[in-house]
Amino acid sequence: MRKIRRFKIPVHHREIARRIANAGVGPQAGLSGEAAAAEFVSVLACELEPSVVYDTFGRDAPFAEHAGVFSAAAVTLGRKIDEKISSLSDPSAKEAAAIASLEFLETAADFVRELIEDEAKKENFETHPPEALFLPAQTASGRGLPPRFARLCDGAGEKTPLILQKLSADKIGVEPAGSPAFTFVFLLPWAGKKKRRAK
Repeated sequence: MRKIRRFKIPVHHREIARRIANAGVGPQAGLSGEAAAAEFVSVLACELEPSVVYDTFGRDAPFAEHAGVFSAAAVTLGRKIDEKISSLSDPSAKEAAAIASLEFLETAADFVRELIEDEAKKENFETHPPEALFLPAQTASGRGLPPRFARLCDGAGEKTPLILQKLSADKIGVEPAGSPAFTFVFLLPWAGKKKRRAK
């Protein structure tokens, strides 16, 4: 099991501001200007504690459904961001903060996927798209999750507690009940690289 606590992620101020503007909650939350949105995002970013546990398993794993090797990971933003969002009294500000946090989590998940993909390449493998076991709840508007998040795989509710136990996810504060809220648990199947045919 590999564990990385409180790793750094880039903060994409403009992308987050764009998502908040597209959701139509910026003006109500007092984030109509670029400077106001940037300050709002920066304050939220101070509450981030991105952490991850991940490991790679073979077909002998008790929860394996894949024919070969696969990785499992749990990545979270931590509890402080949950507490910050809960402390906001304005519903529009809560919505904007949730949208920002989903983007933070997406960025953190990309970092983890790249780590696993690098490991797979060293073993002459490539990875398939992630299969989600746990996704954060939708934002208050019900607009859903960013498109790059994986869809929940079949039987996710049954598999998640066992995989979290195998990963020792409690070491980064992740619980099977779905806490912290901004947590992403997923599988990443490996596949042997296809050999190119000689011309």
